[in-house]
This record gives sequence, C-alpha cells and structure tokens, in this order.
Amino acid sequence: PETQVNIHCPCGLVKAFVEYSAGRTGAVRFLSVPAFAFATDVTVTVEGFGEVTVDISYGGAFYAFVDAQRFGLDVKESRTRDLVDAATAVTRAIKSQVKLHHPVSDDLAFLYGTILTDGRDQFSPEPTANICVFAEAQVDRSPTG
Repeated sequence: PETQVNIHCPCGLVKAFVEYSAGRTGAVRFLSVPAFAFATDVTVTVEGFGEVTVDISYGGAFYAFVDAQRFGLDVKESRTRDLVDAATAVTRAIKSQVKLHHPVSDDLAFLYGTILTDGRDQFSPEPTANICVFAEAQVDRSPTG
C-alpha cells in the first residue's frame, strides 16, 4: 500500500507518496509544482556590467541563471559581497527589462532572484556549485539554492 503525504512548501503543494508494508516504509515518490524554462539566452543591460545573457526559469518561483565568470567571479572563491552585488544588479535589470508571465497566476509572474553558477552544465561529471541571491539580497548556498 501507499500513503499520500501533503507537504506545504513556499513554492506550493508537494505531494509525496510513501510505500509501506508490515509497518515499514519503503520507496517514496513525489509530485512537485510545475517547473519550466521561461526564456533562454535573454540579453539584458546590467548596470556596471553591460550586456549580459541569462536564462530564466520557474520552479516555484522565477529565477535568472548566469555564469559568475561573466562578472569575473568564482562562486567558490570570490567574496560573497561581490557575488551578491553582481546577482542583485542582474535581478534589477531583468525586473526593469523583461516581462515575465506565469501560465496560471499573474501573482507569480515576478523574478524572485538570480542564481550565479560555476559554469558547469547538467552533464558535468563533477559536482556543480552556485549561489542563489533572492528577495532583498538574501543568500542561499544550499544544494537547492
């Protein structure tokens, strides 16, 4: 048998399905909120940095993604303040230059932040790193941020 567990997350409702037998839990699967690429290779003019190309996606909130090297920064070695300043400048530029659209709710059509990446892609054999700068220049260095 399977039990559904509803998890209320900031991004919305996540439904988890937990197998159980003889009083023990087993495999777990989940259904999360929709996620999609909103736009790729979008060029915006960023104050202090000129033209910058970003990708914008949604997975509970809209985020911009850009390689930190574009700003002469390294997500592992650079000062956090410098990373935050670059990401915040990107966020400001996108908010003023790109109109976002959410397919279900206009209330969700806003950029929550910018994620600076280490430049490795999904096919990298090595772990990747990033820094997520969101809301009012808050920093998240967790695996999901």
